[in-house]
Amino acid sequence: YMSPEQATGRLLDKRTDIWAFGCVLYEMLTGRKAFASETVSDTLGAILNREPDWPALPGTIPSAIRRVLQRCLQKDAKNRLHDIADVRIEIDEFSRETVTSAVESRAIEGARRARTKPRRVWALVAAAVVLLTLGAAAGVMWRSARAPSPRSPLARLAIPLPAGQALERGRFPPVALSPDGKLLVYAAAVDGGRTNLYLRPLDELTARHIAATEGANSPFFSPDGRWVAFYANGLLKKVSVAGGVPLTICEAPPVWSATWGEDQSIVFATTLPSSGLWLVPANGGEPVQITKPKPDEAQHGYPQLLPGGTQVLFSVRRGNGWQLALLGLKGRDWRLLGNGRAIGEGAQYLPTGHLVYAQSGGLVATPFDPSSGKLDQPPVPLHERVETSRFGGAYFAFAASAGTLVYVPAGTAVAERTLLRADRDGRVAPLIAARAGYEHPALSPDGRKLAVMISSVTGSDIWIIELERATRIRFTAGGASAFPVWGPDGSRVAFQSTAPGPWNLFWKPLDGSTEPQPLLRASEASSSWPNTGANLLPGTLPTLSGAGPQFPVSWAPDGSTLAFHERKPSGERDIWVVSPGNDPVPFLLTPFDERLPRFSPDGKWLAYVSDESGRDDVYVQPFPGPGPKWLVSTEGGIDPVWSRDGRELFYRQGDQMMAVSVAPKVEFSASHPRRLFELRFDAGYNGPNYDVSPDGKWFVMPRSDQGMVPGELHLVLNWFGEVTARAEAANAAYLGSAPAGLAALGKRER
Repeated sequence: YMSPEQATGRLLDKRTDIWAFGCVLYEMLTGRKAFASETVSDTLGAILNREPDWPALPGTIPSAIRRVLQRCLQKDAKNRLHDIADVRIEIDEFSRETVTSAVESRAIEGARRARTKPRRVWALVAAAVVLLTLGAAAGVMWRSARAPSPRSPLARLAIPLPAGQALERGRFPPVALSPDGKLLVYAAAVDGGRTNLYLRPLDELTARHIAATEGANSPFFSPDGRWVAFYANGLLKKVSVAGGVPLTICEAPPVWSATWGEDQSIVFATTLPSSGLWLVPANGGEPVQITKPKPDEAQHGYPQLLPGGTQVLFSVRRGNGWQLALLGLKGRDWRLLGNGRAIGEGAQYLPTGHLVYAQSGGLVATPFDPSSGKLDQPPVPLHERVETSRFGGAYFAFAASAGTLVYVPAGTAVAERTLLRADRDGRVAPLIAARAGYEHPALSPDGRKLAVMISSVTGSDIWIIELERATRIRFTAGGASAFPVWGPDGSRVAFQSTAPGPWNLFWKPLDGSTEPQPLLRASEASSSWPNTGANLLPGTLPTLSGAGPQFPVSWAPDGSTLAFHERKPSGERDIWVVSPGNDPVPFLLTPFDERLPRFSPDGKWLAYVSDESGRDDVYVQPFPGPGPKWLVSTEGGIDPVWSRDGRELFYRQGDQMMAVSVAPKVEFSASHPRRLFELRFDAGYNGPNYDVSPDGKWFVMPRSDQGMVPGELHLVLNWFGEVTARAEAANAAYLGSAPAGLAALGKRER
């Protein structure tokens, strides 16, 4: 049962279990092992070089099962099924078709026998009454407006993004569909810049940029589809789909989920912990808080105004799970639904009478009646494999009146990368053989270990790689952890994480002898709003906005101080420093975007990036100051990294690696920048995506072998009919199959 990647010692994931499942299934169907040989070495050779004896499968095995089995036993893991849930879906689909065929056959046979045995007519009549009663009950339970007929043809389409565009990644949903299903809006960045909104009419071949939407995210449509609302730079805004200047609705912290009602009111949730839901008129006004989390609740989010506009369905985070709640707008009272049952984050209600949310990387549906709040049936897996954010929510949207779905397919936002070792002249070679979703590598002070963030479609964690043996150990688990920063002595690593809840900075011993310790106390991140910006009162220091997140960048050489930057509600970033156990202290608070502070090895200087000149440049200032600043880059630059001896400062200028020589003087002095080499970089946004060896002779950087592959969105037409069909088939199995019910009724009649 050993997979080919196990046999060759390559990196393993859940696809190796799918191979083993295929081996077991083959053995169950044939009575023999798929790759059995006389010796272990012969068996390994068969696994790597031979196919199973496919003709040994019984001729009665359906073609659908044969196809599933062959896809489980693909030797190349990339061509193998990626998730065991896909196997379940295929088998369920085959079973549903088989049951339907059996029902039809039994009905025909029953009618034939009824003509010769009149006494059984009463059994058939009774069965029909029971089935009609069940159908009527289901109609009452799902009496919401129904979707297009399930007989409408299902169509699945891929919508490629233009080259250079990348969808917004993080907590914020990047896609929205107009209610009539005719317009698609998405948030994307071009070549690593800030996000903008793009409008794609589905009857046209290209998308157009929506002007004046720089920094935008979380788009959502008005009920009539004439407006798109979004969050950008500390403001909730709206813009006409016909064009024009965006109009401000209100000031707000980052908005990550929202809904626009027929009565022209907007309900939204923010990233601030414990902030609840807010209500604001779509034409502008002062937001009003309409829910406040209870002491045992961390956050409210994903609001959705239900038909009629008097109730809001939303999600409540309690502990590490999410529950459903229903809010009445008139009395502002709300209650938990589903008898405390946890569901996936970001659940949305379809007009078909179902909840849809992400589970195990795919969409699932379950029947749901908001009036009763019952969630008493298991979720039904759907075909769509959906990208999820690092915080659990799924990237999908649907058109309520058209029954259309759009989503970000799983895997398109996380590329597998190779860790490259690049010499100063640009010659490259793999640092280790294994490929993964590497980002933001950081070499230990002695250069023998590498801390690196590894992203997947379900989140991100930090791993420690021992370079000599190319082995890796998981350093964090749970939530989303990123941006590792080594302590000066190599015994601790600081990082950003959401494992216990909202964003925070942590540090943890390399040996794991203690749990991660927060570097910022909860009281330091204010949850009040609208006053979320940095406040400077007489005799006090400004405070962190708390809208977060904060990103760790570098330690002072004595290990006493960590430099980090925080993203403000407006989208720009400020630079702060914190000593463990003390309050954070601001270093640079300006209207500009200043980020990526890096301590020099002697602790006297802080290099950073600022856009105060209208473009990103690298600057150096004395630490802790005061003192003048020096412009290091001459034609723009980002991602400063010091050499370990402090005699060079490296930075990126596009795909070029630049270096300046630094003279050890009282005042800062640097040479004219020189280009070391030019290589395609996989850009990082809140941290350098490379590091320098202790001797300054080579660099480590992750890079996708496929280059910049445009992302894509997937569109499903007449999707509501598919949801209904799959849910009803599962519901029939849950209540008991129709043939079994007919047999029982017939037995009682006899």
